[in-house]
Amino acid sequence: MQGTFPPGEIKFQEGRPYEQTYHAYLEEAATYTSTTHRIVHEWHSMHREWAAYEEFNKKFAEDEARVAQLKPTLEADRAKFEHDLKIEEWSVAG
Repeated sequence: MQGTFPPGEIKFQEGRPYEQTYHAYLEEAATYTSTTHRIVHEWHSMHREWAAYEEFNKKFAEDEARVAQLKPTLEADRAKFEHDLKIEEWSVAG
């Protein structure tokens, strides 16, 4: 532990009973494992969310292209409908 921890910490650890030191070690290891598990879990879910986001963007781009492709057909159908509506109005008026 020399050079790794400050001298005060070394004296504190040397003055502790063995059971207390071992308990502190176990507590530290459990905390480290728990924290590491949480970080890995967040990292995994972040990648899963990113994959879902990319899939959504791909589907959105496909839908946008489909809308652009169908827009001229919609305009033509709308013009035909309005034309047919005017003919119907004129025939009733006539």
